[in-house]
Amino acid sequence: MCVDFTDLNKACPKDSYPLPSIDALVDDASGCKMLSFLDAFSGYNQIKMLPRDESKTAFMTETLSSYVLVQEQDQGQKPIYFVSKALQGPETRYQSLEKAALAVVFSARRLRHYFHSFTVVVMTNLPIQKVLQKPDVVGRMVRWAMEFSEFDIQYEPRGSIKGQGSGAGIVLEGPNGVLIKQALRFAFKASNNQVEYEALIAGVLLAKEMGAQSLVVKSDSQLVTGQVTGEYHAKDPQMEAYLKYVQAQVCALEEGDTWMTPYRRYIAYGILPAEPGEGKRIKKNSVRYTLVDGVLFKHGFTHPILTCVSGDECTRIMSELHEGICGSHVGGKSLASKVIHAGFYWPSMREDCVRYAQRCTQCQMHAD
Repeated sequence: MCVDFTDLNKACPKDSYPLPSIDALVDDASGCKMLSFLDAFSGYNQIKMLPRDESKTAFMTETLSSYVLVQEQDQGQKPIYFVSKALQGPETRYQSLEKAALAVVFSARRLRHYFHSFTVVVMTNLPIQKVLQKPDVVGRMVRWAMEFSEFDIQYEPRGSIKGQGSGAGIVLEGPNGVLIKQALRFAFKASNNQVEYEALIAGVLLAKEMGAQSLVVKSDSQLVTGQVTGEYHAKDPQMEAYLKYVQAQVCALEEGDTWMTPYRRYIAYGILPAEPGEGKRIKKNSVRYTLVDGVLFKHGFTHPILTCVSGDECTRIMSELHEGICGSHVGGKSLASKVIHAGFYWPSMREDCVRYAQRCTQCQMHAD
């Protein structure tokens, strides 16, 4: 049996045995013929991991779930904690995605102090975050989603071998023939379709930054073009994620940034605003929203789910409910209630409805 007691006195000088499981370790050591204390800090006893295996720090079998907590440093990744748990009973029959989510649950429970103190990045190619954010998720996934809500957990796809990568180039042509060229270098090994999507996203973001309101995209990838236009269906989860991000960016380009844009970016891609206070607010309130096929919904109190709208759509809804076929020229508060019952929401809804009712010509002419 080997126990690593590196820097224990420094971690807790008043306690000779600061490990929370020291009693269990001593009990496990009883009966052993030899107890070896190794200086793990010196590194002479360590077997180095191959660079191409660094990203494979979490693995699962049919009956075992193992995971490693690593810390990113300038020199690379430093393992902090290793946990392995045998799956019991029904757990062995979970789907791969459920087993991966269960591994995160085990990690959060076992390493709670780390999860509370730091931002934890889960490296996985499985869409755990998207499944947990679905409005129709039920059973154990709901319980796990509630557990994760108290931590700052981010999900990223597994990387490839460091030093390898791909590149692409984009050309943005303005209405006056002005050309803007940009070269892209990816820190990961990407497929041809990934490169096409990355170039498309970079081009859309560049056009948005230059103030473009309309955009014509030309690509030599028939698959990517067909998926964006709706001719082809994105079956691969990674291509589906790319497609949703492109659709969100195109929608934002067409309608401009609205109050929904930060929530869409965070729920779909984990991107928060650069300003810390605004990012904290968006992250806190995002639990009330969900994204389905690029459409943002809000969990209501009197209604299960409300469709989020903005801009001219808000005016159209108020007009239809106030003076449309079923309209009765009600007051502002009643109009806001009708908007909610119709299944729509935007943050300034109540103020806008009061202002709309006050400015209604018919209401002013026939008011008592």
